[in-house]
Amino acid sequence: MPCQSRTVISWSDTNPGMRFLKCATRVVGCDFWYWVDKPHEEFLRQLLVDLREAIKGLRQEKTELQQRVQAQQMTISVLQAELEDARREKSVLQLELQDADRRNVGVEGVFSDTARGLGRTEWDGSAYGSPRRVEKLEKGRSILWGAVACCVVFILAFFCCCVGCKLCCSSSNA
Repeated sequence: MPCQSRTVISWSDTNPGMRFLKCATRVVGCDFWYWVDKPHEEFLRQLLVDLREAIKGLRQEKTELQQRVQAQQMTISVLQAELEDARREKSVLQLELQDADRRNVGVEGVFSDTARGLGRTEWDGSAYGSPRRVEKLEKGRSILWGAVACCVVFILAFFCCCVGCKLCCSSSNA
């Protein structure tokens, strides 16, 4: 079988960018090759090696950046799904809040009516144990005890007067 050649470009450090012919049939024992281009000057050879290395670096960087972009796209997809879940949850919570507000209006009406029934003109949400309220209650209790004491004294005085009168009346009749 006759040898057929094909053109190949060398990217070795010693012969970068140089074309050569090589056996295309790969016949066992055929080691044919032939340089098509003349050897480059040292400057051009080093320039081609540097360019080859720069291209390798750029290709590797491109691959890494594509992988990072793909990872970020996956992260974005996950975050978008979480955002959609959060939006749905927000809608549910807003509906629950509206329902709670409607129920709260009814409860506030009951508290306002109760507060008015206790003599308060306005429901302000404060606890009945506030210091001002306690002072008013203690003052009212003092007045009440004073009134009770007066009633007791009046009843005793009336009783004594009536009893004493009967004693007087019964002794004068006898």
